[in-house]
Amino acid sequence: MLGVIARLVRNCALGRAIQYSVAPVIESRGCGVLDAPPARGMTAERIAAALAMTGVDAPSPFQRPHEASILPAMSAPEIRPTTEADLPAITAIYQQAVREGTATFELDPPDLAEMTRRYRALVDGGYPYFVAMLDGRVAGYAYAGAYRPRPAYRFTVENSIYLDPSFHRRGVGSRLLERLITECEARGFRQMIAVIGDSANAGSIGVHTRCGFKMIGTHPNVGLKFGRWLDTVMMQRDLGEGARSMPGK
Repeated sequence: MLGVIARLVRNCALGRAIQYSVAPVIESRGCGVLDAPPARGMTAERIAAALAMTGVDAPSPFQRPHEASILPAMSAPEIRPTTEADLPAITAIYQQAVREGTATFELDPPDLAEMTRRYRALVDGGYPYFVAMLDGRVAGYAYAGAYRPRPAYRFTVENSIYLDPSFHRRGVGSRLLERLITECEARGFRQMIAVIGDSANAGSIGVHTRCGFKMIGTHPNVGLKFGRWLDTVMMQRDLGEGARSMPGK
């Protein structure tokens, strides 16, 4: 059955099957690389399994089906640490996600001052924060933050990934997530959690699956946005040795 679903998702991803018609989404409370669901009625678990088998990303909701097969040659994004000079572009990306998307459950777009405060809190707290540069622009960004505030959770982080919709389907989300995983391992964290808004968010589920995340479960109908109930999908992966050894401190 999953083989059939995988073929369907592959065809969709290559622009030969389903017309996607969802609002553009870049991120969730944790992460949401794309928001382009495949066939109706598929669970998050089946989406993850099918996308992992296809080896391709789900299409951008901004991309017309016939355009997928004529995309230009893709250049690799430059992934580098974020600076405060990047924050206006980052703010614009996130504001659009809040206004138009279901992957983030925030309802009121934060302004530049608030995004600057959040950025400084993360960096000062010892968490990594990266931007992806492509064609001379901020194509997306990603960061890790505390999964929960209580100290026993100190070795577990939650990731967030945001993309400019015009850079979907160019490998930006995967590159950001790979760099974030590597940096979190270097900083001694042991687990990474992805909290994906909207169980139909096939792109984010697929990227996380291919980066080694496993499906933990779905919280159904926990968010209300744009007049409809939304799920959250929990995914997780080990960082470094995970639970196979005890941390040094």
